[in-house]
Amino acid sequence: MKIFLLVCCIVMLGFGFSYGAFVESITIYEQTGIIFELPFMINDPRLVTTVQVNKGFFDFTSQGFVDPGGEKPGKSEWYDTYISNADGRLNTNGLYLTINCYRGGTNSVGDGVGNNIDAVSLDYTDRTHTWANEITNYILGNNQPLEWAYLHRALGLPDGYSTRVGDEFSSITLGFGLTESIAPVPIPATVLLLGSGLVGLWGFRKKFKK
Repeated sequence: MKIFLLVCCIVMLGFGFSYGAFVESITIYEQTGIIFELPFMINDPRLVTTVQVNKGFFDFTSQGFVDPGGEKPGKSEWYDTYISNADGRLNTNGLYLTINCYRGGTNSVGDGVGNNIDAVSLDYTDRTHTWANEITNYILGNNQPLEWAYLHRALGLPDGYSTRVGDEFSSITLGFGLTESIAPVPIPATVLLLGSGLVGLWGFRKKFKK
């Protein structure tokens, strides 16, 4: 009976840590006319790399301006998103998400500019969500005044109102109130089980040696 209970404990120790909810994906709500939901699975390599974003290099685009006949001049935005530090520097173990945007061909200011983020969510395996709740870093686009950037609109649930960070290059970094990485490296349950089993065998061996 004791052996049976010990085996049960080892199995529970090996698999128990894998049962908690963890981040499965990140969803960005971008507004170009309407709100577009853009999900990234947490193992998407785009979340741990960064590019010099422009119309040749990007992670996603403003879908509202898709034109089967070609790009509409001055009416497209190209985005790069990645896990980062609070200051926007790439960090694969970071607690923050940075969204860079390039909108060329125009030098607008005010409401008609690029990097239009309505909300960002961390989506967990138990179907719950954590929404961005702080702005930790930003770079305003060409000539865009801070009061017209509406950075706070990226926080909380999507509501149809998005940021206006600016034309040319702009950036916004969002926090979620986390205390550990957005995408921590998981310890596979099989590894834990193996380690637990070895500890158990060592205990039995020590006992029989007495």
